[in-house]
Order: sequence, then C-alpha cells, then structure tokens
Amino acid sequence: MLITPDPATPAGAAIIDLAALTDDLEARTGEWPGAETADIVSGWLSRFSSPSPAPSPRSGPAKLGCCAGGTGSATR
Repeated sequence: MLITPDPATPAGAAIIDLAALTDDLEARTGEWPGAETADIVSGWLSRFSSPSPAPSPRSGPAKLGCCAGGTGSATR
C-alpha cells in the first residue's frame, strides 16, 4: 500500500519536497551517493524542531558509535 502525502499539510509538503530532492539527485547521478544523500536528509531534517527524547533509564550511558571504548581500528 502506497502512502500519498497531503501537500496541503506542512508534513505532507515536506515529504513531497524530500522526494523531489532525492529524485533530482538520482536523475543527476544515477544513484543516491552516500555523502550527498546524507547532506540532503540532514538539511531536510533541520527544518523540523523536535526536542531530543530523554534517554531511557534502562539504556545506560550513551554509546559513541560502533567503536565506543576505543576498541575499534578506525583512525581519523
């Protein structure tokens, strides 16, 4: 079942805009390159104001990606 966003609502218009941005990227490049897709989604998400949810008391301290604790081999 396809979801049809309502362009008369702010949320629907935002979804349609995101689809247009990604369609344009795919038309220009033939794919969705990771860095460009991340930039599009990041810019799109920045249009929304939403407070970060409070961490769950059961979730423990925040982890930093896949290599929290310095056990990973990736370097910068």
